[in-house]
Formats: sequence, structure tokens, C-alpha cells
Amino acid sequence: MMMTKHIHFMKSLCYFTVLLAVVVTGSAIKSFAADGDLDPSFGGTGKTHVAFANVGFAIGTTDAVQPDGKILVAGVVADMNADSIVGVARYNVDGSLDSTFGTNGLATVDFYSFYLWKVDVVLQSDGKILLGGAFAPLGQNPDMGIARLNPDGSLDGTFGSGGKFTSDINGWNDGITSLAIQPDGKIVAAGYGANLTGDFDFAAIRVNTNGTLDTSFGTGGKTLVNFFGAEDRANGVALQQDGKIVLVGTAWAQGSSDSDYAIVRFNSDGTLDAGFGSAGKTTINFIAHDEGNAVAIQTDGKIVVGGAAGADSLITSDFGIARLDTSGALDGSFGSGGKTTTDFFGALDHAYDLLIQPDGKIVAAGDINPNDLNVELYVDFGLARYDTSGVLDPTFGTGGKVSTDFGFADYGGGVAFTPDCKIVASGFSWELSTGGTLDFAVARYNSSGCVVQPPPTGSTCPKTHGYWKTHPESWPIDSMMLGSQTYNKNELLSLLGLTSNTDASITLARQLIAAKLNIASGSDPAPVASAITASDALLSQYSGKLPYKVKSSSANGQAMVANATILTNYNQGLLTPTCTP
Repeated sequence: MMMTKHIHFMKSLCYFTVLLAVVVTGSAIKSFAADGDLDPSFGGTGKTHVAFANVGFAIGTTDAVQPDGKILVAGVVADMNADSIVGVARYNVDGSLDSTFGTNGLATVDFYSFYLWKVDVVLQSDGKILLGGAFAPLGQNPDMGIARLNPDGSLDGTFGSGGKFTSDINGWNDGITSLAIQPDGKIVAAGYGANLTGDFDFAAIRVNTNGTLDTSFGTGGKTLVNFFGAEDRANGVALQQDGKIVLVGTAWAQGSSDSDYAIVRFNSDGTLDAGFGSAGKTTINFIAHDEGNAVAIQTDGKIVVGGAAGADSLITSDFGIARLDTSGALDGSFGSGGKTTTDFFGALDHAYDLLIQPDGKIVAAGDINPNDLNVELYVDFGLARYDTSGVLDPTFGTGGKVSTDFGFADYGGGVAFTPDCKIVASGFSWELSTGGTLDFAVARYNSSGCVVQPPPTGSTCPKTHGYWKTHPESWPIDSMMLGSQTYNKNELLSLLGLTSNTDASITLARQLIAAKLNIASGSDPAPVASAITASDALLSQYSGKLPYKVKSSSANGQAMVANATILTNYNQGLLTPTCTP
């Protein structure tokens, strides 16, 4: 079995490797402190670190923020036998550990893996916690694995086998690097899987809510994608509003050390989307050695990817951010020809994660090197914020950039948005004060990104469901997800043609279809973002496809009618007074 030649994450500290990830939340409250300043109400200084009761090894790799503002950080920790297992910490909003979680705020999962280098974490709507990684004891090939915790940090016995699920691809080394949750609760996991020649490919699986493989996805619940016949690894996953699935990672050329950002888009059934890039795949080159690490979808459907431009270099590398249009082509309105790079101090900078704020600004997080005289020891958290055109935002930090030092070597990358508009960055710190241990590290920054700016002049006015019913030639997309089901164009036209005064699901579906078509056509999504999310959640409660025959007088029926009213107002242009007809 040939392991990937590009596991260089944290090559500055050659005895461990890690890559960091992102989960995003947000709401509508403004912070009045300077954007990018550390928030002193968190941990007293804006930053904190915590050690696990083990052999001094705790690497935070991902974070998530709960609706109540509490922060989850997950990663790789060592047990008393120095075996790598999963560790999770939960912080109160003031930065203290939450004693109601696990043991004094810390929980571990004995999902062993000698090969574990990253853990991803996402939150279900019911508060349960999903953790993904690569799991197997020493000497055995690891598999793609997911554990689910209850909100108190205990394993959820209703998921998989005793709270855990594993899936093997071809009997070789496999692992999960990123998780996403569909509106119907199914789990999409992305990462890497060995093909029959022993090289890694992009790998994706889908898991049912009870912790079993969803065999309706790909081939028996799994799919592999190869780019150039060499090594490929997916590092991030995001879900589009129409149910399509986007993966970003790194692809290496055959017989070469050159690598590019690699992006693939699947239809909701796990097949490659022929309308994206070349037969569902595309790559982006910045320099010669590039590493794609994170992906996020804008409300207009454009795809933002982040990583490290020049990632293999031992001298210099930069944050590299690119934006694709919905067809997979570079968006020329972003940066320079669709791409932008950011250097901090002239040495090694790697972006590992990104988020899109509610106001559309883009935040990238990773590690930076502020002193090129010693790229092994002088490493800090690094954040950069860009406006919607890919230009560094001068209102954030210093010229759009922020660096945070915890004391010695500090590796950041996980980034999330809190309900009160603050930015959370997580990772780990090499703490000399505790004898040189590796600790989870978290920092929180002030931000004003919850304030949604007015739509730009020229944003398209929405059109009614009647227009879309009679003008199918104007549709910008040919399929759409309603609730948990994907519908083709003919099915959607049929639903638009139905009339019912008693079935609330049809009343809602007609307006929801029109709203999503309007947004895909360039209308401002902000006025109905929450209504669309709520509508899909309501429809996801039913199996099969519409109609669901929901009485308008029932509780769900009343909720459907209420959301349909909001969407109707939007589709009639009442919620977008500044739009252009």
C-alpha cells in the first residue's frame, strides 16, 4: 500500500501532521468592537488552551459552534498508552470548559487509529455531535469512521454499533476528512480511499441517520474519483441548495511532485455531475505545488475554495482562495482571473478552512510563519478576510489580516461563526509552560459579519411561480432538492401545475420552487434564507416525493402555509424593493 506522498501538513513539526476544518453558524446581531480584535470576554484575553489527561498530546483539528454559543473543538488526543483516539472539548461562551459535557468539559471516544491525523465535527439539529476520521488499531488498515455523541458527550447507542460506524472501500487505507449533513439528516462524508492499484482517490460515502450505509448513493453507498492516475485526497465537502455535493482536495500528477486544487461535484445520488467542469471534475493551479483544503457555497451558488498556494515549498507558500461559477469555471469577477493569494510575513502560510459570513465576506484560517529564520518554531494562527470581489478587507485586523500567538508554536485553521457574530479559530499550541505539551487552542475575535449589506444595484427581481410555470426555457437549473428529495425539471413543472386548497405541501412546494429558481437567477436570497431552510425541514419529515396530502389545519400544514406566504411575498417582489426588473 503506497501512502500519499503529500501528507506535509505541519511539516515544520515532523513528528505529527494535521489539517484543520470549519463549521459555520450565524445570526443577526452586530458587534461594535474592531473587527479582528481578540474578544477579551473569552478566556480573559480572547484565547485559551486546554490539555487532556494523557501523555501530553492533544491536537485540535476542527470546531463547531452550538446555537447557544458554546464551542466544540474536536481532534486527535493520546490515551495513557500513547494510542491516538478522538478527543472533544466543549467551552462555555466565556471560554471556560463546560462541566456538563463529558468529564469536566472533555470527552474521548476509544475509536483507535495509529493513522488518525484529523477529526471533523458537525452538529445535528437535535444537538447530537458527529465525529469523522480514520479508525483502526496499529497494524490494521484504517476505515472511514463516524461516531455520534449525545449532547452530554456520551456515545449515542442508537447510531451504528454502540455509537460508531465504519466503512471500508477496497480493503486498504481509508479515512474521513470532512462531514456534512443533508436537510433529511443523512450524513455525507468525504475523504480518501485506496483504489485497486493502491493509490488514494477522492472518496465519498453517505450514511443514514441510524448509522448504516445509504446504498442509494454511488455504488452501494460509496464512490471513488481519480483525477490524473496518481494520488488524490478530498479535504472538504459542502452541499448545494439543489442537493448536489461538492468536494475539494488535492490531486497529484502522475510521476510528478506537482499538485493542484481538485474539485468534484456529484449529483445527489452520488454520480458525477456532467454539467460541472469536465465530466464533473476540475482543477486549479496557483504555482506548482498547491493544496486544496476547504470549500463553501455562496448564496448565489458560486463555489469558494481555499488552501495553500505553493504548499510543498520549504521556503514560501501563501493562502490561496479561488471562486468558481456554478459550471465549475473560474469566476473572473473574483481576485485576478478567479484567484487570489495572501502572504503574511514572506514565509510559509497555509489556509486550511474558510467560511462565508452572512454579509458575503470570506474568512480563511490556517497557520502562518512570522519569522522565516525558524519555520519550525515560529508559527501562529492566521486569519484573512476578503470582500465579495476577493480583495482583502481593510476593516479586518491589519489590512485584512490577523495573526495570533499563544506563546510558541501555534497551529490554527478551524474557523466558525458564533450566534453573536464573533469568529472562533481553533487548533493546537505547543505549550512550553506545561512542559512542552500539545494542547487544544481556541481564540475568539470580534466581527460585524452578521450585518447583511443591501443587495448590489442590479440584483434581479424575483418572478412569480406562474412565470416559472409558463417559461421553462428561462430556468437556470434543471433539477432541485425539495426537502430530502431531488426532482428533475419535468417533475418540478408538474408540481407547479398542481392546484390544491387542502394540501399544504403543494401550496408550499410551488412557492419554494419559484423562490429557488429566483435565487439561482440572481435574486437576493437574504429575505427568505430562513424561510427556505424551514420549508425544506418541513418537507423532509415526509418519505417519498410530493404531494404529501398535508391538511392545512394541521400543525405542519399551518407552518407550511405560513412559510408559503413569506415565499409568495418574495416571489412577487415585495421583499426586494431595490431590485432591478
